[in-house]
Amino acid sequence: MALKLVALPLVAAILARQFGVGALDLAVALTAASVPTSSAAFVLAKQMGGDAQLMAELITLQTLVAFVTMPVAIWSVQML
Repeated sequence: MALKLVALPLVAAILARQFGVGALDLAVALTAASVPTSSAAFVLAKQMGGDAQLMAELITLQTLVAFVTMPVAIWSVQML
């Protein structure tokens, strides 16, 4: 979960800066990179015989943690 909500936005910011992406586009990239796992993962897990209960717990936990990590990721655009 830390990789998805912390490392992915960090890598996206580093790559965007290296490719010369502007501030607004950087904010969009970081917002897209910092969102939690889609709820479609639950549907896929349930339909394909996976652990749907575990997927539901992961989605819930990531959504709660994203309440903190997403504003930090978006705020960091102003600092870059």
